Amino acid sequence: MKNMALITILFACSLQTLNAQLADTSLYATRYAKTNRAHAIVLGSWGAVNLLGGTAWALGSTGQTRQFNVMNAAWGGINLGIASLMFIGLKKENAKTYSLYDNIQRQAQLEKVLLFNTGLDVGYVMGGLAMNYYGQLPDAKNGQRLQGFGKSIMVQGGFLFVQDLVFYLLHANNRKKHQGGWQVQINGR
Repeated sequence: MKNMALITILFACSLQTLNAQLADTSLYATRYAKTNRAHAIVLGSWGAVNLLGGTAWALGSTGQTRQFNVMNAAWGGINLGIASLMFIGLKKENAKTYSLYDNIQRQAQLEKVLLFNTGLDVGYVMGGLAMNYYGQLPDAKNGQRLQGFGKSIMVQGGFLFVQDLVFYLLHANNRKKHQGGWQVQINGR
């Protein structure tokens, strides 16, 4: 009889631990999805503002300012397209159920992509800086265009750098909040 009581208590404790782990996994997955959705909204909003504003302002300006706005509109269209693809991916992801291990793998991959993107963003800023510099040289062909495009690329790269870094930190924070419970589950996998 004592063995049966001990088994019942251990079973109840195991169920309680499993429930806590499932709730933790669900909370993690919910935060992961909400952060990805916020990322898509921020990028899409930035893209829409640049596409519409850049187009409108390009029509009413000339020279370097026009070129700046033309490039902003182009980046806006690209960012809006990427955000749209992110929303489509989010819809597909929401229809699936992932195990804790799969969630961890997706999290790690996304963090790597965001860090890689921050490096690209620095490259955009540096490229824009170079374009602006070469556009100012006395013998520069299309100097107004180089300067306008360069300044736009610096602005776009700077925004994307901050955005990618912020969303990397949000995802990393989510992972760190839940990582303690994962170690036991992963090692006992």
